[in-house]
Amino acid sequence: MKIHKMFDVLRVLEEKCDCTKRFIPPERSYEDYDQAQLKAGTTVELEHTEDKEIAKNIAANHLDEDEDYYRKLKKMESDEGDELLLKESWEQEQRLIRAKL
Repeated sequence: MKIHKMFDVLRVLEEKCDCTKRFIPPERSYEDYDQAQLKAGTTVELEHTEDKEIAKNIAANHLDEDEDYYRKLKKMESDEGDELLLKESWEQEQRLIRAKL
């Protein structure tokens, strides 16, 4: 229920703000990004908005944080990613157990 309210708030904000503005740094252009990653990212982000420009901006921001963001996301969503998450979870649990000893 809370998630739906959050998305309602985001929709209202999107309608009221000028979301056609570019959110990437002014010194950057879309050509600076790995085009395959930007395209993949735009497709992923279209799950959250119907506006392709906003999706592209969000994708570019993620790529600013990590140029392999969408490769990693794809890997995490695969079966291999599930195994990796389980391994990381187990390792974290072991660290917590050792810390308590």
